[in-house]
Amino acid sequence: MCEPCGPGTGSEPGSRICDPCPPGTFALGGEPYCPLCRPGTYSDEEGAASCTRCPVNSYAGEGRGLTPPPTHPNPNPNPNPNLNPNPKP
Repeated sequence: MCEPCGPGTGSEPGSRICDPCPPGTFALGGEPYCPLCRPGTYSDEEGAASCTRCPVNSYAGEGRGLTPPPTHPNPNPNPNPNLNPNPKP
C-alpha cells in the first residue's frame, strides 16, 4: 500500500521514498510532486511546507528563492548626453 508524502516532501511516480522539496517549491502534504512557489512568494530552504510572501522592497519570480530588487546605477546622470557639465578647454 502506498503512503502519501508528508509536508515539505514529494516523490516521482514509482518512487519508494519522499524527497524534500527543493528551494523555490513547497508541498502541503499528500501531493505527488512539489509545485513551484507563485511569483511574489518564495521558499529558500529545502523541505518547505509553504511559500512565504516577499517582504517590502524585494521580489521573487515563480519557483525562486528570495532575491533583492535589482539596482541599475545610472552611468550617465546627465539626462542629455550632449550637455557636458565639465567641458574641456
